[in-house]
Amino acid sequence: MCPHIMQLKKVYFIPLIFMHFVSLGQEHKDSVTYHANLYFLTASQNFQPHWQVSNKYGIFERIKQNEYAGLVGLDYNHSFNKQFYIISGIEFNLTNQSYLQQAFLNFNFNRLQLKIGVEAYTIGQYSEDLSLGSLFVSNNARPLPKIGIGFYDYSPVPLLTKYLEFKGAMNFGILNDDRSGYGGTDNPWYHEKFLYLRTKFLPLNLHAGINHSALSGGTTANGTEIPVDFWATFLGQSSSFVGDGEEINVAGAHFGLYDFGLNWKIKNASFQAYYQIPFEDGSSSQILNNGDKQLGLLVNLRPSSLVSSFNYEFINTTLQSGHGVPDAIIDGEIVDLLQVEDPDSFMLEHFDTVTVGFTNHQLKKYCEDELNYGYSYNGRDDLYNNYLYPMGLSYHYNTIGTSLVLSKHVMKGINGNFNDGYDYFFVSNRVKAHHVAFKGAISKSLTYRAKFTYSVNYGSYAGENKGRFEWGSKEDPAYYNSYYFKEGLNEFYTFLELNYSPFKRNSGYFITSVAYDFGEMYHNFGILFGFHCDGFILVGKKE
Repeated sequence: MCPHIMQLKKVYFIPLIFMHFVSLGQEHKDSVTYHANLYFLTASQNFQPHWQVSNKYGIFERIKQNEYAGLVGLDYNHSFNKQFYIISGIEFNLTNQSYLQQAFLNFNFNRLQLKIGVEAYTIGQYSEDLSLGSLFVSNNARPLPKIGIGFYDYSPVPLLTKYLEFKGAMNFGILNDDRSGYGGTDNPWYHEKFLYLRTKFLPLNLHAGINHSALSGGTTANGTEIPVDFWATFLGQSSSFVGDGEEINVAGAHFGLYDFGLNWKIKNASFQAYYQIPFEDGSSSQILNNGDKQLGLLVNLRPSSLVSSFNYEFINTTLQSGHGVPDAIIDGEIVDLLQVEDPDSFMLEHFDTVTVGFTNHQLKKYCEDELNYGYSYNGRDDLYNNYLYPMGLSYHYNTIGTSLVLSKHVMKGINGNFNDGYDYFFVSNRVKAHHVAFKGAISKSLTYRAKFTYSVNYGSYAGENKGRFEWGSKEDPAYYNSYYFKEGLNEFYTFLELNYSPFKRNSGYFITSVAYDFGEMYHNFGILFGFHCDGFILVGKKE
């Protein structure tokens, strides 16, 4: 194990041990709570149905017919005064390969937080129970080690406290999972930041936010250390220091999300409507030209009602800046056609064509027509993938963003004959889906949660063209006609969960869920049995 990873683990673990055991003997206000979850899953196929394991912080392995997990955790809160307090937690996942699921320590001064450790939380997700999951940071993958500072919850804007709120933070972490299985770059550094504004006390309140993440550094499969240009990565700029394609494109692997929404209330019901736009580079970051989106409506009613929450979402990631290849490759080299000093000489040298007074835009149009089948360059964003980081925005084989994209890991479990030779880790990141989910209370002791998703999976531009910079769909019709995701494959994901609490204090409940996936890719039925309990170990002032 790399020394810096061992140091990270020590940094996260030692303060928690100190907080949980040493400080309990001091005189102050504090509380300690515990929770435990036990699960057993089984399925009709050699893998689990989608919603049985997705969006559960990666506690289950999807490519298993029978799976079990046991989560055991403690949470410790300590308040020094009204402004300064500490929140910490530790949680183990007890499986055949037991590991630390969470271990974090948060220092809070009013609403400013300093976060250290491995903590489960989402960014840009409106419901952890019902949503498809954030395109940015969802609850699909295991939480990764980070250190961050900022205002993670909405706080009043100074001088405008009655009218405007904001939240914003930046985090730095490391993807320290085993990424060698798919030729991935080991131990890349991970950076994320976000900023939101929201109106306040209006009948219809608006919010707008921007989220950005980036990968940098790390060690490639052949042992090469990737240089880190911090500011170029932080600001999304090109870098001659990193070299290769990063001299023309931005340094590192980038992903972002614009997030707009409306919030309002009608009597006891609250409503949130949101419109999110993902982007990977300069072309897709232009909001008006980006057709990819996730939009949704979340309604929250009384917790005890038959339908206490309802969520509808639509997602479309099929455009990704279009069919055209990302860059102009002329005689084996990436060329920025708008920066060519003498387009006439370039045309003569590379295309044996005489031109007079040719402009850079004419040169670009000529290359798009002749080499790119009439499509514009800067296409094929390849959502969550990157050539420097072949496992992309994944952690322990699960996507950090929406669970609807399909990876090599999942597809090999679903279809052992799937040809993944032309993709990076995510082989189907072009998807359309409609999603409906709701939950509520059937009685005082029985609650439920249901999800229904219809998806159409189109694979990836790289997969359908024999590579991200190739045109197999045009030049090799036989290959394209045999492409697994040709013209899209539909799949339905269904899920129903029941929670039964026979105890008077509601400190524990039994969990049963059934899931059935069916469509053009596979049919699979699964069932889960589980039990949850929680409670207080210590409350109030310690004498």
